[in-house]
Amino acid sequence: MPSEAYYTLLINGDRFFCYKYATNANQYIQIEDLPEYEAMLTGECVAVVDNGSLNTEGNTEIFSIGFVTYWKASWTDKNGKMRLDRHPLICICVEHDDEKTFHHALQLLVDKDAVSDGKTIRFYHNGRIAVGKMGSGKKSELCDMVAKRYPKILDGEKYYLGSITADYLLRLDEPDVIDLIINLISYFIVRDEFREIVKNRT
Repeated sequence: MPSEAYYTLLINGDRFFCYKYATNANQYIQIEDLPEYEAMLTGECVAVVDNGSLNTEGNTEIFSIGFVTYWKASWTDKNGKMRLDRHPLICICVEHDDEKTFHHALQLLVDKDAVSDGKTIRFYHNGRIAVGKMGSGKKSELCDMVAKRYPKILDGEKYYLGSITADYLLRLDEPDVIDLIINLISYFIVRDEFREIVKNRT
């Protein structure tokens, strides 16, 4: 039977670092590269010597931001005939992993929540929030909490998360990209805290 092997890839847009979780040491060990699939099943890999490790004792939290493309289908009338049209949409997903559970706390629909002004794209969110099986939380209560915890993103009834100018190669160390990522994660954290408050009311 193959042994358990968990792998993590950290990337900053320029360099990447690979780690394998060693269950006997309860820590991530840096490896040279992600192994092929067959090697992952057996746990075989080449460790990087004397380059430290990531200790997972305590509470390690990982925030991930990803772009997902999906299709939206709708029926339209074309000269008296109904036709199924498909439109590609883009969603920015922010995920939280604290080694116990992982979930999406924010899903931003770029085609709906982003505004394009020439080469500049501004990202907003409408404040809608789902609280597990309880349904939707009150947008006004979330707004009050954001006003106390992270007021810089408040913009009327929406939340302004930042902007990027699409006239150069975007890198993670660009100021506007950094600002967007910080705002996404900070807004994410407040939303998660709001969910816990609402759940604990019952």
